[in-house]
Amino acid sequence: MIRRKVLKVASNDMSVTGLKPDKLNRQQLRDLYEMTYEKLRVDPQIFDLFQRAVKEQWTSKSKWDLEMENLQWYRDNKASVREYLMLSANPEGADFIQKQKDSSENVRRTAMQLGVNLDAATLDKLSKDSMMQGWGAPDQAYLLEQAIIASPQNGEYGGDIQKNALSLKALAEANGVSYSEQYFESAGKSIASLATNEDYWTTQIRKEAASQLPVFAEQIQLGVNVRDIASPYLKAMEDVLEINQKNISLQDPTILGALSNYDSKGNPYAMNLGEFKRSLRKDKRWLETDKAQNEITAATGSVLKLFGLSG
Repeated sequence: MIRRKVLKVASNDMSVTGLKPDKLNRQQLRDLYEMTYEKLRVDPQIFDLFQRAVKEQWTSKSKWDLEMENLQWYRDNKASVREYLMLSANPEGADFIQKQKDSSENVRRTAMQLGVNLDAATLDKLSKDSMMQGWGAPDQAYLLEQAIIASPQNGEYGGDIQKNALSLKALAEANGVSYSEQYFESAGKSIASLATNEDYWTTQIRKEAASQLPVFAEQIQLGVNVRDIASPYLKAMEDVLEINQKNISLQDPTILGALSNYDSKGNPYAMNLGEFKRSLRKDKRWLETDKAQNEITAATGSVLKLFGLSG
């Protein structure tokens, strides 16, 4: 019954999928029937509409389009979903195949830019979702990026995600605060997907650093890094303790003690450099320096001379 109805529509003076009815052979008719039936299976309302069109002998495409727009199925699904469902009914069609290729390539390039490695199954799923949801449109690109970032990762992140993560990690290190690798990865993904921006995470890092050094809190929150603030103290440690300042952590108790002291009334203050340098000579690490050894040797020689034990 269904086949006869389909063929009846085909017998009108209409061009169906680019084919003239009087030129269709048996195989083409069979293919046309199967394709049409797949489209009708999308929703019972569409099938009912098709039966009505056959019964009433519609020959106007505009009438079909108008009636389709009145269907609840049409109102419930946006254009990209409707287009995908109709095209996918003929998976061998040139239009559907080309859209698949375009969508897959768009997803692949976007993932590569973000630094996300997708396996074949995930790429295929995202390509299909992108076609259905219309993520290929410029104003919907951020939705595709969010979907890619939320997908299973096949290997380590790179691209924009890694770049964002490394930038925030460097900022944290320059301000003496520590977070897990997962923290930076999550931040990198969030920025890449446009869920947040870099300023959001920068503010968090600076707020944490400022809480550790209340004397310099305002400077830190205004954009001055703790390592820059601590630079004179790091140089003093390098000179007195003979430690390369690049190897001195901002979490070193000596540095923290110099920058975050409290007076008897509980007010925060920073040690002046003279006081700090004097305190370094009381550090047990000073005894291991060449300067300390030379001073000790010289002092010992002077004592021995006093007792006439040295020439």
